[in-house]
Amino acid sequence: MKYELSESGDVSILRIQEQRLIYENLDRIQEQFISLVESGKRQILIDLCDVEYIDSFAVGFIMDMYRRLSAQEGSLRLSGLQPRVKKILTITRVDNVIDIHPTIEDAIHAFES
Repeated sequence: MKYELSESGDVSILRIQEQRLIYENLDRIQEQFISLVESGKRQILIDLCDVEYIDSFAVGFIMDMYRRLSAQEGSLRLSGLQPRVKKILTITRVDNVIDIHPTIEDAIHAFES
């Protein structure tokens, strides 16, 4: 799993650099996410601008990370959804639970509001 980790103020940005976010490549990103939460990060943005497809395991992963972060009084946001990914997250109603923003900048601004 290729990803890039950066920060903007108090927001940790995890940019997934894969075309497919699927069961076979979730382990490293899950470890990184858990490490962020355990190190005290409470505002995490997952940028999916390069992701063209996600499977049901990836949807479950996103929801699990949301629950983990919420249990620590944190906040998770998503940005950069491709049309197919957005459709999957809409069908599964993830968009009713997790804030989704068109760009990283929009998501960071929402954290600050």
